[in-house]
Amino acid sequence: MKKLILIILVQSSFASAVNEVLLVSAKGAGELVYNSCILNPPVTDAQKESCNSIYSKYVEILQLVNTSSPLLISKTPSAYGWSPYDICRFEVGGLVFSKQNQIPYCQTLPINM
Repeated sequence: MKKLILIILVQSSFASAVNEVLLVSAKGAGELVYNSCILNPPVTDAQKESCNSIYSKYVEILQLVNTSSPLLISKTPSAYGWSPYDICRFEVGGLVFSKQNQIPYCQTLPINM
């Protein structure tokens, strides 16, 4: 029984390390989207193409962060909802940008248990 508990603890520590790396990657990609496409909305076709590309990379990383289930549209209104490059569109964005004292920030609804 002790060996089983040890194996579970080791597996969960490896899983959280991988998730931490993915969270940092998602945060970096989301900040790039925020700075390049939300603060400075694209005007030219080249800028729109660039924003589409970096936003799609951000979403790919979110899918890796949320690998155990599909990406779900957030039920919480987003401050960036006006933008087609909304970094808070998916629920997992609230995990990536969860610190209230930082910008960008994705508001999340409390979990009812």
